[in-house]
Amino acid sequence: MTDGNDCVYDLQVMILSGPDESARAATGWATALASATTGAPVVVFLVGAGARWALEEVSPNPCASEETTVKFRDEYLAVGGRIECCSRCRTELEAQSPNHVAILAAVETGGLAAASLRAIETSTVTF
Repeated sequence: MTDGNDCVYDLQVMILSGPDESARAATGWATALASATTGAPVVVFLVGAGARWALEEVSPNPCASEETTVKFRDEYLAVGGRIECCSRCRTELEAQSPNHVAILAAVETGGLAAASLRAIETSTVTF
């Protein structure tokens, strides 16, 4: 299915798990990275607690699994991966982010309705 930019995705990875479940989130990022490295068009959609991965600094004192998750996220971006964040989640994140940590410039705002419609025609996995 195409998005507003007429992109067709082979895979949509929805990440709902935040830093408290960073091992699960890391699996989502690793899945997106593995697919994107093959040249497949992939979009990661961040929602709920998973929206925290949109922050430049997820937490001031990250544990090892958080560091791994951020590493996978950054590698995914380095291969040209697309990240969207739920619009409402992003607004809440910007209002509540610790120490006003910035959201990564590469993260685009997306609607949950659009991600849901995309899931009808695009293989979607959730972590």
